[in-house]
Amino acid sequence: MQGYWVIRTYNAGGVAEKTKFFVPGIRPPKRISKRLKSEIHKQEQNEASTIKNFARLINANFTEGDIFASATFSPEGYAKLIAGMPVMDKEAEREEIYNRANHQMKLLLDRVRYEAAKEGIELKYLGVTSDYDAKHDKAVRVHLHIILPAAVRDIVKKKWALGNVHIVELKAQDDYLPLAEYMLRQVRHVPDRKKYTPSRNLIRPEPKDRIALNDSELRIPKGAKLIYRAEHRAGAPQYLRYFYPEQRFKDHKKPPTPNKRN
Repeated sequence: MQGYWVIRTYNAGGVAEKTKFFVPGIRPPKRISKRLKSEIHKQEQNEASTIKNFARLINANFTEGDIFASATFSPEGYAKLIAGMPVMDKEAEREEIYNRANHQMKLLLDRVRYEAAKEGIELKYLGVTSDYDAKHDKAVRVHLHIILPAAVRDIVKKKWALGNVHIVELKAQDDYLPLAEYMLRQVRHVPDRKKYTPSRNLIRPEPKDRIALNDSELRIPKGAKLIYRAEHRAGAPQYLRYFYPEQRFKDHKKPPTPNKRN
């Protein structure tokens, strides 16, 4: 088959990924046009995943000291959540409760944004609504998971009125992919429904593409540390994940968080 190999590279806060994959068609000149970028993107979608995209957003926007907040519904809060629900079958009922909880998350984030703005704090967030326990493959009471800046810790706890908020500080990690996996695997799969809610002001890492000479094995750059290397098989797509120690967390400064108690 006529075609060419492309290497696509992402760098999100010092965590980098390289994917090499085959694109059918005539090999283009050195400069990649917008049309070819579109074709490459379509091909790369076969190799990419929602979890990888989600991890890029965490790595590029959050760091040590920022917070992972879990908001649950108390019995009274849950009663308010489901108040006025019509009688429906179990699957439709579960979906309605999910949508209501997701709406409550958006209301919470609006309140936090308003209060944060008064204190001169820019709010970034990544949130998911979960009603599923992936480990045991079963339904659970709906709850929320949200990653937020450290500076809004007290605001989040103050503005959630439907239950409790448990907060854990993010640790210094080479890669937040495990956190991305944990969060998204708690979200029940529904076709065509977005799995997470991002703020509009997030840094969104853009890929850099270059045409490769052949399908030889990918290498990590000098000075980088390997996180994961997929098995290399001739003629098959390749994937590398690595980080640059001198870049990771370099531009992040941990804001003061005087109240450490949850």
